[in-house]
Amino acid sequence: MAKEKRHRGRFQAQGNGTEKSVPWTLVSPITKSHAYSSIEKLKCKLTQAELSARQDCFKKASLFIQRAPSYGISAFFKHSCIPFPPVKDIRVDIDVLAGVAFIDDKV
Repeated sequence: MAKEKRHRGRFQAQGNGTEKSVPWTLVSPITKSHAYSSIEKLKCKLTQAELSARQDCFKKASLFIQRAPSYGISAFFKHSCIPFPPVKDIRVDIDVLAGVAFIDDKV
């Protein structure tokens, strides 16, 4: 019998006509290293202009994951990373929709 995938969420690049995301649905909580990899996948989906407008957002998203407690963050949780100074509605969203996310990697 397959294990139930109870840990879900997504990273989203939003605003100024952009709406692209990288979701996760896992049996175990997403680790910090897996989350960083997902952020890189999201960056690859963006045009150079979309990426350039969100560089500060991606830095803030990575820092948010790094600072998450070792046991992770429980759902339901949403966090928006906004550039400084704010530009229109440009942002990178972190959504933990079910389960737990951003646990420390096992050594």
